[in-house]
Amino acid sequence: MAATTFGSISFGMSAETGFYIESMSFDYSLDEKTIQDEQGEAVAGAFYKSKAEWSLDGAYKTTGSPSWVMGAILSIANVPTHTAFIPNYTSGGKVIVKSAKVSKGNEAEQRRSLSGTFWPFMAT
Repeated sequence: MAATTFGSISFGMSAETGFYIESMSFDYSLDEKTIQDEQGEAVAGAFYKSKAEWSLDGAYKTTGSPSWVMGAILSIANVPTHTAFIPNYTSGGKVIVKSAKVSKGNEAEQRRSLSGTFWPFMAT
């Protein structure tokens, strides 16, 4: 059942292929190179190589055909609006899988955790 919300909030997530999604994160960052003056103060700089480290966590579905191959491109339903965080970004890029974790327990559901990097300017 969908949640009833009050106020201007975003609540919940879209379905993902292969598991019941419980949490998702995108951690945006970029590299920097600064030039220091004779007193060690940053007086100029360049900021480049925008990217986002991402992770998805949830319970594994026994239906569907997920493909979580390391180094492969992944399509994610719950992608945030990248233009709010990445300078000069309009569209495109690649979501690359870098790690996957499988969890099992004798009294627990099977779980998956996936993570990787979103490269906003990587060509198709």
